[in-house]
Amino acid sequence: MRHWFATHPTRAERQAILAAPERIYADWRRMAWSTAVLSVGLDIIFASPLFLYHAFSVHLYPLTTLMLLSTWLLPQLILGQPIRRPLLRVMLLLVGVRALWLALNSALLVGQIFLFPNTALEMLNGIVIAGAHYSRALTDMPFTDPAEALGSVVGAVGLEALELAGLVVALALYLAAQRRNPAAAARRHWPLVAAAGAAVYAVMLLISRLWLR
Repeated sequence: MRHWFATHPTRAERQAILAAPERIYADWRRMAWSTAVLSVGLDIIFASPLFLYHAFSVHLYPLTTLMLLSTWLLPQLILGQPIRRPLLRVMLLLVGVRALWLALNSALLVGQIFLFPNTALEMLNGIVIAGAHYSRALTDMPFTDPAEALGSVVGAVGLEALELAGLVVALALYLAAQRRNPAAAARRHWPLVAAAGAAVYAVMLLISRLWLR
């Protein structure tokens, strides 16, 4: 039981946060790891980071990350605190975790293609069929050649870069709009998050559809 509560804040930490509530948002490391773990968790829920690229073209994690980071930045914007350096650190850690996760999955896939090509094709076809929610018999499989399967890795890397760029653009739009009227930052928070997320996501979805053709 003691180990379950080992990470809970101490009495001194609780008193310090109650005296200055904005401190709960000041730890960029906690925010960075929480965001990165959530993005990987979404991949695990959907079985593979390659799944979403075939099912929805654009991943879900840029939207969840936008909501988390913008909410984390809100009190700092209202208080006029510097945010450039902590935000850059969060983004660098997120990019690093995403790159390692995608590299691991891609390396496993490439290894299977060369060592067990038939198994790799079955796995990829299963991912695509499950992602499309298709339950009928197929006349042709999405992947019939191991060389085509290698192309899915290239596509996944390109779409990952697109999504990270879209996340950066959405955050930049949010911050630019909030800095115009900091006094109304709290009231405008969710409308701006929704507008920036919808606009950038629509553009990313269009580009990704063209990319996958």
